[in-house]
Amino acid sequence: YEIVSRDWSSDVCSSDLLANTMRHSDVVLQVVSTIAIEAAIFDTPVVNVSFDGRATVPFVRSARRYAEFTHWDNIRENGAIRDASTPDEMIAHVRKYLDTPELDREARARVANDQCQFLDGRAAERVAGFVCDEVAALGGAAN
Repeated sequence: YEIVSRDWSSDVCSSDLLANTMRHSDVVLQVVSTIAIEAAIFDTPVVNVSFDGRATVPFVRSARRYAEFTHWDNIRENGAIRDASTPDEMIAHVRKYLDTPELDREARARVANDQCQFLDGRAAERVAGFVCDEVAALGGAAN
């Protein structure tokens, strides 16, 4: 298995590592992260960890607080992840996804489509086309 560390950087090697991790992971464990969107693109199930471990942690420092962030609404409302409030629940969700990886597949597809719109790998082409069109509209060279 691969673990994406907190030393993450956005260089090409890290992007390749992320893509390979998402493609080859059976289940992703995370704490309310946009990594759920990348996982959805690869149809990889996600279990969200919404507990803090053994110590009692104030809500403002707790993993639970992230579930209330607005960027998480679409993912949660679509039912694209399973949320674990306890370690036992986390294990149960992981087992369920390992046994039934197609569980929540339609919800993951909705999230990928809602958040990314295009999944064809042609984003650079679209951006370049937009820039060329804008330059042409300003009286520059036509594309």
